[in-house]
Amino acid sequence: MGKRRPAPYRSRMPALATSVGALIREARSRSGLTQAQLAEKCGIATTEISKYENGHRTPSLESLDRLAEALGLSTLELLGASDVAASGDVQALDQLLRGRSPSLRRAVMGAAKALIDELE
Repeated sequence: MGKRRPAPYRSRMPALATSVGALIREARSRSGLTQAQLAEKCGIATTEISKYENGHRTPSLESLDRLAEALGLSTLELLGASDVAASGDVQALDQLLRGRSPSLRRAVMGAAKALIDELE
């Protein structure tokens, strides 16, 4: 049987899915695309995009990257962090990690956190 996450974590997931979904819907609408058109551009099923936008499912990092690329945005911009995305260092890191596997992205982020903790 799978390991269950602690209750506080599980209770935050619906709110996260809803807010991420709203950001995806807003970005898609600004781009003038239908769900079907976005699905075709990023290779994600229309039903999945609908689930994301309606807050029924939270997209994986890989799916967020594919959605952002199809919408002509960085992942940070898609998630509404345009002020952070404006930072050159953050943009460089986003470009470096774009298209990489989720496990590699997690490893890089873990290494960066460990290095920051060590240097502080």
